[in-house]
Amino acid sequence: MIATSIRQELKSEYPLTHEQIEYFQKHRYLKIKNVFSKSVLDYYNKNIGAKVAEKSKEKPKPDVRDTYDKAFLQIFNLWREDGDIRELVFSKRLAGIAVGAHGNFRRTYLPRPGALQRRRRGHHALACRPILLAAGDR
Repeated sequence: MIATSIRQELKSEYPLTHEQIEYFQKHRYLKIKNVFSKSVLDYYNKNIGAKVAEKSKEKPKPDVRDTYDKAFLQIFNLWREDGDIRELVFSKRLAGIAVGAHGNFRRTYLPRPGALQRRRRGHHALACRPILLAAGDR
């Protein structure tokens, strides 16, 4: 269960500066530091790590996997299976960053959880324009 302080942080806004928006519009990517507190990062590192470890046990047998799948184990859409991860992925904080960087036309896609995935056949629509969220001062 998510602590109240973590839930409040997910619901809070993270305003982008005018310089960040201009940089994103020009270079098509943006690295943002300190988007989440250490407690939020620690919580989700543990939660997502546990879910990945659980899903990693479910991999198909090697004889039914192609060469790529034998080399890489991919785990998609954890937000569909875990409510806590869903709260992070669809948080007001992350949505606000995406809308602020991309412009208001994206706003219509953000409130509908499946819209971004359907739009790009299983790939997040914002993946073509990355926004990197760095922990701490990295």
